[in-house]
Amino acid sequence: MQTVVKNEKKRKSNAVALTAVASSTLLFVGAGCNAPGTPSAGITHGAYKNGTYTAVGHYYSPAGPESLNVSITLAGNTITDANIDPQAVNKKSVFMQDAFIAGYKAQVIGKNIDEVNLVNVSGSSLTPKGFNDALAQVKVQAAAK
Repeated sequence: MQTVVKNEKKRKSNAVALTAVASSTLLFVGAGCNAPGTPSAGITHGAYKNGTYTAVGHYYSPAGPESLNVSITLAGNTITDANIDPQAVNKKSVFMQDAFIAGYKAQVIGKNIDEVNLVNVSGSSLTPKGFNDALAQVKVQAAAK
């Protein structure tokens, strides 16, 4: 009987500990999550140095990994120019990168860098992930400069 009571207490103790770990993990993982296209709440954004920065953005398409070279010019935390050198090799990915390039500037130029988070541009929903990846790298470069 004592062994059963001890095992039951141990199970309850383990369950409480596991619940606490799971809850804190969910809070940690959820921190900074936000709806697409909105700035992250609770994340501190800094001042970025003016200049032109380049980065390679990576993403996955159904055909496999893809990338694009991105150049961003900043002035006062505002994106004043952006250029993309497409790197896709898969025929469909080439088409989608070209569609993205034809329409992304309207969603980027004149915007605060911390407010840009592209989701779907000209029917392309994967290429924006590569752009956002490059933009995150640009933020690190511009903050460190």
